[in-house]
Amino acid sequence: MLALVVLAVATIFLAVIVGVVGDGRPLYTLFAWVLAGAAVLSIFTVATHFFEEPPCCASIPEPPSDQELYTATLGRDVQSLDRGVLTYSPIRTLKTAATTEFKIRVIDVGRGPQHSKVTEHNGMVVYQEDVPTGGIVGVQIVSCENLKCLSESSSKQLVLSQGYFATWYWQITGGTPGSAKITVRADTYDRGSDQTLHEEIIHFNVKVLPTVAYRHQQSRAKVANTAKSVVGDIVTIGSVATAILAVGGVIGWVVARRRKQGNTNRRKQGNTNRRKQGNTNRRKQGNTNRRKQG
Repeated sequence: MLALVVLAVATIFLAVIVGVVGDGRPLYTLFAWVLAGAAVLSIFTVATHFFEEPPCCASIPEPPSDQELYTATLGRDVQSLDRGVLTYSPIRTLKTAATTEFKIRVIDVGRGPQHSKVTEHNGMVVYQEDVPTGGIVGVQIVSCENLKCLSESSSKQLVLSQGYFATWYWQITGGTPGSAKITVRADTYDRGSDQTLHEEIIHFNVKVLPTVAYRHQQSRAKVANTAKSVVGDIVTIGSVATAILAVGGVIGWVVARRRKQGNTNRRKQGNTNRRKQGNTNRRKQGNTNRRKQG
């Protein structure tokens, strides 16, 4: 718009100069009229645009929602992360009740793809998946099966840029002989918050082996359990025998009592019969004697 105004003014000024210089000559006069016409056309174009009405009901874009802004921010934060490498100390076997140190280290290796596959670094095994860095990284043991796991480090540590690293330590104690497992979770957090931008779950399988002392302890436990079982059987047999003797004693007492009662009854019956018989004999003898005397 401003350029058209400038162009119109310059055209008018040039037409005036040409008209003055031409001094009525036909060629100069024609050129002056052409310049004047161009100036008028420029002025008309400027006026048309200036007085033009705005379009009706023009749509105004709505501002993005908070969720859209939050999602866009998270997306940018994820894209800004570096590539991280996780290494850990090998712990494949562990003896019962023995304790060893378990170590995990996360290293920021910058951006860009991985050009070569590395399986070991400074005596530690390299985990083959990416653990993003460039901020706060948290590593913690979330499950410890048939083992005792004691943490010695802060779960969240800074791994800010290429060359930075952080290390986590635990003391691991073996449980009973057999299979065991450690489950580790590695989180990359968003700018000092608890919002996780990336999560990685890693499982470590461990074999717990028995020691000589453990075998001796188990042998003594088996002997003690066997002896306890035998003593229990003896106590059970003794209890049954005692019960049998007690029942037999009760039955014997009942039988003896019944015998005694029978003997007493028979003696009473005999005495009664003898008394009755004596009385009868005495009456008969008295009657006989009286008849003889009469």
